[in-house]
Formats: sequence, structure tokens, C-alpha cells
Amino acid sequence: KAGQRQWATYYGGTGEEYIFDAEFNNNGYLVIAGSSTSPSGISTSNVWQVSKSSGEDGIIAMFSSSGNREWGSYIGSGGLDRIHSLTLRGDNFYIVGSTTSNTSFATSGTHQSTYGGSQDGFVVMLEGALTLGETKIDRVSNGDCFQLYPNPSNALVQIKIPAANAETAIEIFD
Repeated sequence: KAGQRQWATYYGGTGEEYIFDAEFNNNGYLVIAGSSTSPSGISTSNVWQVSKSSGEDGIIAMFSSSGNREWGSYIGSGGLDRIHSLTLRGDNFYIVGSTTSNTSFATSGTHQSTYGGSQDGFVVMLEGALTLGETKIDRVSNGDCFQLYPNPSNALVQIKIPAANAETAIEIFD
């Protein structure tokens, strides 16, 4: 029936969570962004920031079409860090927000690589490696190939192969 709830989930830990924005990626996964004071229940392994810093951190997470969290990450550095909005373009995530953190946020060679004071806005770009969620990628010891596991069933996987390779073989095992 139209308008029937298909799934619903809580997302949070022992503190306070606020979700300010959500957008679907090209593969139909829901990406959410906001802020959290919870020290656990937010992040997963193999993401940009696994541990919460002090204060309030921004959060970003991806959910499957069935409502399961694929991955989650904190984004912050010791002050009041909030993600207000996100945009997904191709394989990249663009995040905007506000911060009172004066260290470990900006990268060199950008518009403003040092904290201005009081409260600054921020823009962060994350590369699309996060679209694989908790799926792990390992390089085999000789460096000529990689393994992707567990098999990300019901999801699309994009494999980019450098043009410099003269020959490429892809084997898929279940």
C-alpha cells in the first residue's frame, strides 16, 4: 500500500545525535549527516575517523536500502563540530558545516588552512572509497591484484583498473 513504512531504525549511542541532511548515492544507498556527542555506536572500522574527539563531532553514515548501516564515521577535532549539509557527486562526498576546533581539520594548500577563531565554517571532500562500506579491500603481497571480501551481495562494486596495465583478469568467487 502507498505510504506504508518499509523500515525504520534508530542511529545513535549514549549521547545526543542530530541528523541535518540525507541524500541517496548513485547505488541507492542513503547517506546521512549530522552531529553526535556519543562516544560509541556511531563509527565503524576502516573509515576516516573511527573515534570521537571531545565535544560534539560531525557524523556521516551510509545505510542500505533495507535500513542496515554500511559504515559510519565521526568528523571532528576537539571542539563543537557539526555537519549541516552534504552533497554527493560521482564517487565523492562534499560536506559543509561549522566548527570551533582549531587543530587537525583543514589541509594545507586550501583556501584557509588555519583556524580563524570563535567559530569557522568548513568544507570537506571525502573520496568515494567509503561507498564500499565495511567491505574490506586487501592487496595481495605481490601488489599485482587485490581481494575484495566479504562479497558485497545485493550491491554494486566499481572496480577501477589503471590504464597502464597491459593485461587485466578479474575472477569472481562466491
